[in-house]
Amino acid sequence: MIKLLKFIAHNMTYALFITHKIDINITTNTILT
Repeated sequence: MIKLLKFIAHNMTYALFITHKIDINITTNTILT
């Protein structure tokens, strides 16, 4: 049960990190172009 919760928490953190990174990339591209 705890392993499952840790796994879900890790995936959510990873997903947030990915979307945040994409947001930064989009912002940078918008500023550059």
